[in-house]
Amino acid sequence: MGRIGKNPTLLDDKQSQNPAKKSKTETSSSQLMEQLLPTIQDQFDCGLWIFWHDGAPCHKVMASDDHRFLSSSLYSSGVLVAWDPAPFSSNLSQWYNHTDYPIFIQYQRYRRLHPQQPFYILHPRFEWQLWQRIQDNMAEPIQKNPPSSGLLGTILMMSLCEVVHVYEFLPSRRKTELCHYFQRFYDAACTLGAYHPLLYEKNLVKRMNQGSDRDIYVHGRVTLPGFSAMNCTAKAVREH
Repeated sequence: MGRIGKNPTLLDDKQSQNPAKKSKTETSSSQLMEQLLPTIQDQFDCGLWIFWHDGAPCHKVMASDDHRFLSSSLYSSGVLVAWDPAPFSSNLSQWYNHTDYPIFIQYQRYRRLHPQQPFYILHPRFEWQLWQRIQDNMAEPIQKNPPSSGLLGTILMMSLCEVVHVYEFLPSRRKTELCHYFQRFYDAACTLGAYHPLLYEKNLVKRMNQGSDRDIYVHGRVTLPGFSAMNCTAKAVREH
């Protein structure tokens, strides 16, 4: 599950005053945001927009009662974006009738509870178009599995913004094997890839990075151009 918001507020006052009502994801999100957001704001002006990736994969966040998707204020601000993987060869009808998780049922429930909340579901073709771009930029065949949620969110923000800063997609000196901020589960595959073609994704992001290697090492930050500011002409590619 991803959210797009301007300096997003994660928890309302009632939840802040009553920690017992917070889910594990809400507590971890609040702690991480308190640490991370001031650091980002120190590096850039305060009028930034943030894509906040609240769980991996997002369809599990929507389907699991543990995350309180329908009732938590964590999912009632910004713009919600959800996606569910589809087989490479399936069409839209096949995907709709055979999603991995019941995201459409949850989507309908959420819309009835929060009719004014902006909430979108990505077309599954988007995932495989992105996979094809990764493959086109690699010299060897890659596994035909959908790209990671992290890269999907990054490409989404590149479609909306002129410049996108991504943190810890390319690991900094703080690299660990911790998979998710809200779960004490350690596995190097979360960084290096097993199901998703993560190594290839990271190689592509490194090639697109317009920042310095020091930014990656110290801050875990890459700077990517938005598509509106990107020049893909043959001349630009040769000069680059």
